Amino acid sequence: MIKSLLLIYEVRQKTKNIDEDIYAFISMNYQGQSGIIYCLSQRNCEELANKLSTKYNLSASYYHAGLDESDRNKIQYLWSTNQIQIIVATIAFGMGIDKPDVRFVIHYSIPKSMEGYYQETGRAGRDGKNSHCILFFSYGDKKTIDHMIDTSEGSYAQKERLRDNLREMVVFCENKVGCRRQLILEYFGEIITPEDCNKTCDNCRLKSKENYVVRDVTKESQSILQLVKSIKYAEVTSIILVYIWRGSKSAKIQKYFGLPNYGEGKEYTVEMANKIVHHLLSQECLKEVVKTNYSGFSFSYIALGDRAHSVLTGRLKVLMNIHKDDKVFTRERKETKTKTKTSTKTSTKTRAKKITKKTGIDDPNNDKGIKKN
Repeated sequence: MIKSLLLIYEVRQKTKNIDEDIYAFISMNYQGQSGIIYCLSQRNCEELANKLSTKYNLSASYYHAGLDESDRNKIQYLWSTNQIQIIVATIAFGMGIDKPDVRFVIHYSIPKSMEGYYQETGRAGRDGKNSHCILFFSYGDKKTIDHMIDTSEGSYAQKERLRDNLREMVVFCENKVGCRRQLILEYFGEIITPEDCNKTCDNCRLKSKENYVVRDVTKESQSILQLVKSIKYAEVTSIILVYIWRGSKSAKIQKYFGLPNYGEGKEYTVEMANKIVHHLLSQECLKEVVKTNYSGFSFSYIALGDRAHSVLTGRLKVLMNIHKDDKVFTRERKETKTKTKTSTKTSTKTRAKKITKKTGIDDPNNDKGIKKN
């Protein structure tokens, strides 16, 4: 089904208004038609289904493994016979489903693997009509799944495979340039060109390549990696790492003020600093290590990844696609440059006046007395 140009792929940034975004999408495009919304947790399913029903007056119900088998069968029957429009479900829903007229598959959170994403989106458009596959991505959801993996049963090797699967999905979501269809098929060993997509994914449709520029962030990456190397025993989160690199004056990071790379990223916006860190994570230059404390609470901290050494030694460049409209630097940097230029001009004029007054030599920056032909 992935090859079918009837499936339209899109990755959207997940915001606090995601419920409204989903309602707006359904009401504008598929009012009264059948769809599936996949959520990470049973609680998410219940809350979203209830909100869609009560607040937005959509025909929706939830489905997850926590329901009695009789309730699950009933809800599936009602949805299959179009008595319910939207099913909000965990991945427990879908096996053996062959409903032909599913017009949309929405992922409320990032899927755990490319295989899962492939299977779940493939449940749309089996009747040969256009259907949408929308994935709402938030880096916070990645951390939630990391925690789920860490607290699940299984060996270390099994958990590492699950984390690798998740990292591949993060790379897919953060790719703002490549053809979605091409990226999915390449994962499964099939080769197509972006032209084959015929603008049926967001990146191809929006001509994303024209709106992005490639920026070399090797120098910035080396600074961040060196910082992580300096604080490797402190177990800081990605948020704290950005604070330190940007030179935050917060009392909670006071102990890092003396580090050589502290504040080297002060000219970068918070958003851009976070994007660089996330890019380093996706490129395995950094990694997140999940740890459980004595209270049973799990948290993740930043450590050097497998490719960090290659970047630090200059053997590997770090290139990053950045949107032309993205604000890279803070206003402070621009103002500092302006002040520096103004200050330089002022000091030059002052010096010139002193020279003129003292020696009688004309100010070299003054062209008022020059005769023009």
